[in-house]
Amino acid sequence: MEFVYGILKTHNKVQMLMTKLSIVVPIYNERHFFQSFWNSLIETPISLIGSIQQVEIIIINDGSTDGILSEIDLKAKEVSLFDNTPVSLIVLNNSTNMGKGFSVRKGIDQSSGDYVIILDSDTEYSPKEIPHMLLPIIEHGADAVIGNRFIGPVVRVLYFWNSFANSILNLFCNILNNLRLGDFCSGYKAFRGDLIRNIKLTSNRFGIEAEIVSRLAQAQARIYEIPIEYNGRKYSEGKKIRALDGLLFFWHIVRYSVIDREPFKPGLFQTLTALEKVSNHIYLPLLNKAMEQAINKNNNLKILEVGSGIGSLTKELVKHGDVVATDISDSYVSILKTKFSKYTGFEAIQWDASLKPNFMSEKFDMIVSFNVLEHIQDDNKTMKIWADMLKPNGALIVLVPYSPQLFCPIDEAVGHFRRYTKKSLSNLFNQSGVSIRKVFFGNSIGTIGWIISGVIMQKSRLSTGQLKLYSLMKPFIKPVEKVLENYIGLSLIIVGQNPNNDL
Repeated sequence: MEFVYGILKTHNKVQMLMTKLSIVVPIYNERHFFQSFWNSLIETPISLIGSIQQVEIIIINDGSTDGILSEIDLKAKEVSLFDNTPVSLIVLNNSTNMGKGFSVRKGIDQSSGDYVIILDSDTEYSPKEIPHMLLPIIEHGADAVIGNRFIGPVVRVLYFWNSFANSILNLFCNILNNLRLGDFCSGYKAFRGDLIRNIKLTSNRFGIEAEIVSRLAQAQARIYEIPIEYNGRKYSEGKKIRALDGLLFFWHIVRYSVIDREPFKPGLFQTLTALEKVSNHIYLPLLNKAMEQAINKNNNLKILEVGSGIGSLTKELVKHGDVVATDISDSYVSILKTKFSKYTGFEAIQWDASLKPNFMSEKFDMIVSFNVLEHIQDDNKTMKIWADMLKPNGALIVLVPYSPQLFCPIDEAVGHFRRYTKKSLSNLFNQSGVSIRKVFFGNSIGTIGWIISGVIMQKSRLSTGQLKLYSLMKPFIKPVEKVLENYIGLSLIIVGQNPNNDL
């Protein structure tokens, strides 16, 4: 009864938020189990999670030789609705057996859901647990959920030595990743879609389970673990993991926990996550410096944050008034809602900042945009839209990357159209009718690391290690940077205001 109540509570809470679920199903020679698996899948009570309006099932046939592809093709013709929820079926085929990890990675890359579930089709795991697996993500803000096979309500009793080996592997994994998981090898996992699609995965075979958990730990993801029903198979019944695979798990754990510790693919998500960890030292001081030029501290401001990302600076802005945090990504907006829902006057809205807004009831005292304008092709038109959203006494704070000479593969990876000069950014302010109050540089010594990594070495990834080192150095190099920032910096900041009024 408690489980059902939890699901119904979630339904009432989020039924107005339309979301999509992707179910990734790797298959290899499981024709004898497929009909039972499919029947259980289409009977799954997806509608109990009222927010899910669409489901995609992604089946990856990993070079099967038992005729299962004909079974899958039959199901593709039957798919229309299940549990009153629209569903689409995507079938991907590997020409040869590439391994579970390869198939899982292929399915994740193909997925487009707000939530992604990895589910084996061998009937050891029940599809009816799907609402149970999603509950911590939807209701508690989890990033990932792992189903624990050994504490479930119904567990088939199998071999002692298998369980003993699993417990040793689990302890080893927990020690190296500083976790407290009970079943990292579980094949039943659920994720926020944007997170798992940006996780760097390389394993082709069963090492994928160790890699996923290690990557989640390195990303400091919020991991939940819940009991699931498990009907384990014997080797005589077709179980595929062998003793050698168990021994290899030790290597996989060491490899992904100690040797290769970069959790994300190159790109905007990796950059945002890396910067969030050091934003208190790198961007927050620049925000505070800019706001000193723009704030009447006696006012409770109405603030618009453009391109809030995952909320690195939002945590400071909410101290100064009512904040409307915006981002072009629905996934980031969901993260913002989870992080800041407790703040009175806070609102998170999906918005393409290059377009006129449809959410304004009144104009803003302040608009803050950090590292957004360089992502927009028509920055001139965009600045005019932002200027029109300001109150007569409003302030506009814009931070952009400085110097076209520093443009490198990192800029390309995160989607930058350009880097700015003082003149080019000042012209945008002037053309939009916003007068310039203050221009200054930021993070001047960080330019050295950028030149080495991005310009000289042509790397496309923002180094987490370099950022941490720079962040630790900040208090000690502050006097030097204060002088250098009169002439150069990695970032350029302009504080502007509507004319004819003093701030």
